[in-house]
Amino acid sequence: MNFSKKMKGDNSKPIKVSFDFNGKKEKLTAEEGGIMRNLAPVASNRLVIENESDKPVFVTFTEQGVPVSADMTVTENNLTMKVDYMDMEQKPVDVSSLQQGTSFMMLVSVTNTTFRQIRNLALTKMVPLR
Repeated sequence: MNFSKKMKGDNSKPIKVSFDFNGKKEKLTAEEGGIMRNLAPVASNRLVIENESDKPVFVTFTEQGVPVSADMTVTENNLTMKVDYMDMEQKPVDVSSLQQGTSFMMLVSVTNTTFRQIRNLALTKMVPLR
């Protein structure tokens, strides 16, 4: 996990953070660039990162693997869903060709095909991987 990145400009002070993963606490400093941590998750995890400097800290958290169980059954029940993938200028993109770290948007349109009012809709859409 890369969780510290300096912004260009003032390099006079380091980034300082306190890092707590499942009770294991560390004080970390980045003079330049970032800090990387590989974490070994367990069944239940707690991650706390506190910025102890006056500069912004950017956190990138990446998980890898396949969920133990994933119900991929598509159920619409009088609803239709359309998903469009856009770049940050709102131009269509092919998600299968995006490089890691590229910002994009998922525009999700859900249409009720009945005349009944629907409340408390839960929407689940997996983000595609390359």
